[in-house]
Amino acid sequence: GSQLVYPTNYNFVEYTVYFSTNVPARHLISEADWKTIAESGQGAKSDPLAFTLQRKSGGNLYQEVTQTWRIAQARLPGRVYYWELPDQCGNGNGRVLSIKPSEAQAEQFYNNGGCWGCHSVSRDGRTRVVVDAITRESHAFDRALARVALNSRHDSWPVLQLPFEGRVEQILVARDKIVAAMPDAVIVASGDFARVAAQARLWKATPDKRASVALPATLLGIYTVLLLVLRLRPPLDYRLRALLELIGVTAVPLGLVVGGFIGDDIDPLHLAACAITLLFALSLLFGGAPAQPSARTLKRGWWVALGSFALTLGVVLYMTDGKLPGQLPQPSRILHYAAWAAIQQFLICVIVAERFERVLGSPAWGLLGAALVFSLLHAPNAMLMQLTFVAGLIWVWNWQRHRALLANMVAHAACGLLLTQSLPREWLHSAEVSARFFLLGGS
Repeated sequence: GSQLVYPTNYNFVEYTVYFSTNVPARHLISEADWKTIAESGQGAKSDPLAFTLQRKSGGNLYQEVTQTWRIAQARLPGRVYYWELPDQCGNGNGRVLSIKPSEAQAEQFYNNGGCWGCHSVSRDGRTRVVVDAITRESHAFDRALARVALNSRHDSWPVLQLPFEGRVEQILVARDKIVAAMPDAVIVASGDFARVAAQARLWKATPDKRASVALPATLLGIYTVLLLVLRLRPPLDYRLRALLELIGVTAVPLGLVVGGFIGDDIDPLHLAACAITLLFALSLLFGGAPAQPSARTLKRGWWVALGSFALTLGVVLYMTDGKLPGQLPQPSRILHYAAWAAIQQFLICVIVAERFERVLGSPAWGLLGAALVFSLLHAPNAMLMQLTFVAGLIWVWNWQRHRALLANMVAHAACGLLLTQSLPREWLHSAEVSARFFLLGGS
């Protein structure tokens, strides 16, 4: 350790202490001694306090450091937040500490077992925002996030400018953490603050105008009639019929997902359109149901499905450094996702892939087209779109070759639950699609 001495000189008090300590050096003055020093001055401010610190280590005496302090004669409310360096966490970021003027010891702010470096405190000192490491390659993003502009000069609410130097998933996770810490925060994109601020100053409240449901309901009626006509009086041309059936099955789901119409509160007419589409798809089985696979073919299909799960497990282990989730999803979530996976596999394999194959005249084109539709149905979740495209190729091929629909349904549910339980939110954010992908907190 090192030996340190600091004499403290007032016009009325002289205080000298010798002590030994280790790095980082700390010494706590007794409450009685500190009160004597702090209250020895006169007037609104104390007489100047000359503070000198000198270190002796290994027989060497180092040059002293001197500062001049003034102590206000008042009791200060609130807390002081500061960043402690050198690092005590092993990652080079230091840690955030806080202390009340009336307390003798500082405490670590938001001690969740990790270290928090990038932090800010709102203007009134009542709310804080912290950002931890987002991913193992996100240090540049963290440093950019530390440079956010927290307050507008003329407004009392915190304004944060988020730098778009990371992936969309990283940006959304950072936004969720900021809103959780500062619910009244206004978040804008980097370089977009001036435009947003100008629009905010011009904004005026307008009365809520409820949109008429007459036109959407009329369009839904026309859509229903067209599907009925197509089902009851289909064209005689084989390929034209397959093309119209393909459009009838995919137009509404793709339009709602890609168009961003699937949000937190789904419109009842949109739900009705989806239900009508599903009924139309189910009706296509009558008179044209696929042949049942043999026991041997079905067994091979289960092996392919198991292979898709093994591939998913490998991806998870690679992206999480070998860590698997510590707990299983809730049973209700498993049942809900399994039902949704079954619907998707039925539509993509039995209906979409078959119609693509009839229209384009090739199983290979049917495979590619169905996998592409499967991927687009997960827009705009980029990571999920990539994963579902690869998985779609495997599962559609398994259907074309082995007719293993049940195996695909089980594999889809297992792979999806594994991904959503294991992958960090900075990679997947959520398993949601369309506008739901951007909801606070993800899924």
